[in-house]
Amino acid sequence: MLRYLTKLVVAVALFSLCATVFFFQIEDLSPRFEVQQTQNIFTLLLLDTQTGGLWQVQYSLDSKHPEGGVPISTGVLTDGSGYNGRFSLKATPNFWTYMLTDTKTGAMWHCQFSLKAKGFRGCYPLFSFKAH
Repeated sequence: MLRYLTKLVVAVALFSLCATVFFFQIEDLSPRFEVQQTQNIFTLLLLDTQTGGLWQVQYSLDSKHPEGGVPISTGVLTDGSGYNGRFSLKATPNFWTYMLTDTKTGAMWHCQFSLKAKGFRGCYPLFSFKAH
């Protein structure tokens, strides 16, 4: 009986170690930053998949139009347990609107970019999942 329990404890410990190593390897494969195309051919969105930070990036093919990046949302949206791949960004049918999702908690934000002034850009809390 003692031999059986020893084998069981070793098997459980080995399984736990393998699962932990596998989890961290998967996490390491996820990129920290992702670039999302928009319907505007000169505008891209840059997402920090660890913190939920989001930037609008403009590029140009001539010198008449400005290039660079502006923040849409730079606040850290996690409780400190961020990891690569935690946040995802999905386009909506609206030209200017995207949905930001915390894949750990299910919380969602409505994010919009704009070619106009700063007041038209931002991420706004939409939904916070409460487990029962």
